[in-house]
Amino acid sequence: MKKLSIIIALLITTAIVAQSQRQDKVKAFKVAFITERLELNPEEAQAFWPVYNVFQDKMSAILASERQFLRSVRDDWDGLSDNEAQKTLEKIQEAERQKLEAKSTLIKSLGQTLSPKKILVLLKTEEDFKRRLLNRLRDGRGGRNNRN
Repeated sequence: MKKLSIIIALLITTAIVAQSQRQDKVKAFKVAFITERLELNPEEAQAFWPVYNVFQDKMSAILASERQFLRSVRDDWDGLSDNEAQKTLEKIQEAERQKLEAKSTLIKSLGQTLSPKKILVLLKTEEDFKRRLLNRLRDGRGGRNNRN
């Protein structure tokens, strides 16, 4: 029993470390992707990254909260009362409002150091990054090889 507990603990630790390493790789890939696309000069980069990192932290917190409340109702859609469904809809609307507010704050803050064109390039770059990441995940799971 003691050996089984040790093995389980090692497996869990290994999984957590692997997930953390994947997240670090994705973050590094995103930084490189944005840096290349925006062509920031040193002054712009010095002003951009702290503001962008705060935005990313806010968005991560909002998305984590959203996932948590969606996960809590996902397993029992059929058993959800109208009252619970209404509360869930309100939480979704609030999360969307917070995302919009965070993006608006980012745009205003970056407007002090970046040109409007570079801000638009950033917004497009974020979408391009998401698309590329999703394609990599899909292809990495056999998406290319399993197509008929």
